[in-house]
Amino acid sequence: MNTIFSDQISSLFKSCYYDIHQLRCLRPYSLDSTTACTIVSSVLHSKIYYCNSPYDSFPLSQIGLARLQQIQNSCTRYC
Repeated sequence: MNTIFSDQISSLFKSCYYDIHQLRCLRPYSLDSTTACTIVSSVLHSKIYYCNSPYDSFPLSQIGLARLQQIQNSCTRYC
C-alpha cells in the first residue's frame, strides 16, 4: 500500500512541475502576472487538494510535506 501511495504522490508532483514549466514557457509571450497567478492557483491547487481526504489517515512523513512545500514555493516564485 505504501509503495502505491508513494507512486501516486510522485506522479502528482511530476505533473505539477510539468504544468509550472509549461506556464513559464508561455508567460513571456502572452500572460500578464495577474492572469498567470490566477492560472497557477486554480490549476495547481486543484491538483494538489483534489480528493485529499484519503490522505488524512496517513502519517505526515508518507504524504511528503517537504515535496508539497517545494511545489508551493515554485508556485510562489512563478507569480
